[in-house]
This record gives sequence, C-alpha cells and structure tokens, in this order.
Amino acid sequence: MFDERSYKQELARRLLRHLPLEAVQWINITNHVITLTTIRRTTKTMESRKT
Repeated sequence: MFDERSYKQELARRLLRHLPLEAVQWINITNHVITLTTIRRTTKTMESRKT
C-alpha cells in the first residue's frame, strides 16, 4: 500500500542530503484543501497543518 508520509520523508531526505537547508516545506493542494508539511533535517517527525 502507498504510504504518502514515508514517500514525502524519503524525497525530502534525499533533497536535504544535497542542500544546506534545515527543512523542506511540502505543499499539497487538492479539492479545496491545502496541506502544509514541514520536514526537518534534524528530527524524524513531520509537522502538518491543514488550511
């Protein structure tokens, strides 16, 4: 089964490995729902907020 959270974390981990960034902001816009997710280099947790 597709695990969107793991997918986001893996993509961000690969991106952060090559850039001097502390975090990546993942923005998903679907069906009038906006989801903002911050994936940080220093922690293994993700912070999500729906607007």
